[in-house]
Amino acid sequence: MPGATVSYTNEEPEHKYRIGFPLGFKNGNAYYLNNHVIIQILYDINDAGRYRIMGLEIYPDSISEGECTKKNVDYDHQKIVERRSTVSYTYSVRWKQVNSVNNRWDAFLLPPNPERHLHASINSMIVTIISWAMVGFILFKTRHRRSNSNQNDRDIKVYDDVEDYVGWKLVYRDVFRRPVYGGLLTPLMGTGIQLLVIALGILISLYMGWYHPAEPTSFTRRATALFLLGSFPAGYWSARVYKVFRGKAWVLNSFLTSSIVPSIFLCVLFTISILAWAQQSSLAISFHGWLSLISLGIFLTVPLTLLGSYLGERKDRIEYPSRTTQIPRMIPSKRWYQLNFIRQAYIFLVGMLY
Repeated sequence: MPGATVSYTNEEPEHKYRIGFPLGFKNGNAYYLNNHVIIQILYDINDAGRYRIMGLEIYPDSISEGECTKKNVDYDHQKIVERRSTVSYTYSVRWKQVNSVNNRWDAFLLPPNPERHLHASINSMIVTIISWAMVGFILFKTRHRRSNSNQNDRDIKVYDDVEDYVGWKLVYRDVFRRPVYGGLLTPLMGTGIQLLVIALGILISLYMGWYHPAEPTSFTRRATALFLLGSFPAGYWSARVYKVFRGKAWVLNSFLTSSIVPSIFLCVLFTISILAWAQQSSLAISFHGWLSLISLGIFLTVPLTLLGSYLGERKDRIEYPSRTTQIPRMIPSKRWYQLNFIRQAYIFLVGMLY
C-alpha cells in the first residue's frame, strides 16, 4: 500500500488521506523543505494472533540541523537557500494498533458531497428535459408537415405502377447495403465488443466488491485480463458481421480484429514509455513488461480471436429483414450544420453539460 498524508481539523475530526506527502511548504516569502518523515504503521491482530498491516500514515516535518527528534516546541525549520547547502534526511517509525476494516483501501476514497451530487442531478435532469423537448418538437413538426402533404395530395391522381415512397420508405431499401469500408468496420466492431466486456466486467467487479477503485494497479490488471478474455466474443461477432457482408477472407478479418486497435494502443504506450525513459521516470514500462504484453497479445489474444472467428464463420449467415435495391439511391450533399466536425462539436458541448 502507498503511504498517505493525514489531514484533519477541529471542525472535521475525521481523518482524510492523500496519497504521497508534500516536499515542503511556504511561510511568508521563505520556502522550507520537509526533510523528516514520521511513518506510522497501522496494524491489526486477528483471532489467530497474526499481524496485518492496515495502512501507512505519513507525517512530514521540516527540522533544521538534521535532528531526528525535536528538543522543544519551538524549533527551526530547514530553510531552502540559494547557495549550496547540505540537507540531512531522517525518518522515524511508530506503530499503532487499529480496529479491523472490511477493505483497507476505503480510507483513500473521498467522502460523498451531497451538495455536489444534488447539483449534478439537477443539471442532468434539466439537460434530459431539454433534449426530450427538442426531440418531441421535431417529431411534432414532421408529423404535422406529413399530414398537410397527404391532405394536399388527395386530389392528385397516382398511377398504380408508380411507387409513392414518403419518409423512411425512401431509404429502407438502402439501410442494409454493404458499407464501402466494411472490411474495416468489422474489426473495429470487434474491438468495441472488447471494450464493452471491460466496462461490464469492471461494473460487476465493483458491485460484487472484487475490485476497489482506490487500488492503483488493480484496475490495470483487471482491464487487461478482461480485454484478453473479450477477444473470443470480439472474433465471433466480427466474423458473423463479416459474413453478412459476404466476405471470404475471415482469417484476415480475424487477424485485423486482434491487431488494429491493440497495435495503435501499443504504439502510443511505447511513445509515452520512451518519454518516461528519457526523464528516468519510474512509470516507464520495463523490458520485461514489454515482453509480457507482446507475449499475451501473440499467444492469447490472436488464438482466442481466431477461435471465435472460426465458430462465427461456421454459423449461418444473418439475413436482412428487407432486400436492397441493385442501384443505390443518390445521397444529397450535406448542409453546413450536418457536417461531421459540426456534429462532433455539438456532441462535445453536450458532454460538457453532463
